[in-house]
Amino acid sequence: MVGKAIEAVKRTVTVTSILILLLATTAFQNIVAVEGEKQDLSFVIQVTTTLSNSGNRTKIWNLTTEDRTISLFMNNTWQTVQLINSSFPLENVTVDENGNPVALLQFPQPELKPGENVSYTVKYRALSKPRSLPNIIEDGSELSRKFRMT
Repeated sequence: MVGKAIEAVKRTVTVTSILILLLATTAFQNIVAVEGEKQDLSFVIQVTTTLSNSGNRTKIWNLTTEDRTISLFMNNTWQTVQLINSSFPLENVTVDENGNPVALLQFPQPELKPGENVSYTVKYRALSKPRSLPNIIEDGSELSRKFRMT
């Protein structure tokens, strides 16, 4: 039961981190569009996570690979994200089952005894590049042609 709760918290932290990055990127792009500037935007994202074995006073939490995995984010033509610092060394860098780059942190101990916790901080530099939106003409779209035929 405690393991499921911990997994849910970890998933929430991961999803929240990704959403913050996406929202920040979107917000900065909207600012550029409003001001009419076409320049790269650089910002830093810092995430601190604490894993705590406080729910059960008798069980040891054996830290899994998933517990120690951090996202390195996809890079493409309009976004580049680079890990600039982590509070623990990286054990290795690989890709997850979806092809996303991830890194495995090297924690000082492989388990958390009851009442123990471990915190880590990762810091990323994100570079958002301006994108040109394609010129979309409604009359030239496939959907428009289908409605005209019926």
